[in-house]
Amino acid sequence: MINQIYQLTKPKFINIKYQEEEIDQENHILIRPNYMAVCHADQRYYQGKRDPKILAKKLPMAMIHESCGTVISDPTGYLQNWSEGCYDSKSTTYAK
Repeated sequence: MINQIYQLTKPKFINIKYQEEEIDQENHILIRPNYMAVCHADQRYYQGKRDPKILAKKLPMAMIHESCGTVISDPTGYLQNWSEGCYDSKSTTYAK
């Protein structure tokens, strides 16, 4: 599967990186994102409102970790009754 990674490489510059991913079909949930958001903390990186030393250490960084999408595959059964939902990958919280 080809994955799109939205990376902030410097303030106000987002690059889309394409990466081939091998998906373990037996143990991983696959969700197609429908809506994505940039959180407030990441907006500060985008705007360059962080200390230059911190920017140098953090960049490049993947921006999107808050999204809503459609469950494409769930061989684990974890999201068995879901068709759409929201997921924050930093906190592993699901909301229906």
